[in-house]
Amino acid sequence: MNDDMELITGILFYTFWTTIFGWFLIAVITRAIVDCIMFVTSWFRSEPERNDLQTYVSDAIGYKGEFKDRVMAKALLRIAREVDLLRDKLK
Repeated sequence: MNDDMELITGILFYTFWTTIFGWFLIAVITRAIVDCIMFVTSWFRSEPERNDLQTYVSDAIGYKGEFKDRVMAKALLRIAREVDLLRDKLK
């Protein structure tokens, strides 16, 4: 009788932890698949405003006109504005 209880306790114990591990493994695999799908689909969902600041700054750096300091100041102000917007989004 005592051996049967030990056997039943062992089976229940290992079944419980195997089930927990199985659900955890399914969750991790599902999350990895969803992340891969989202990553690949993000290539086809382009957001042109994301590259706008980079092109604006590179154009300001390459500017050859007489008002280069004004163009650079405007680019720096735009960078500061973007940083402030990102900081507000994080709050």
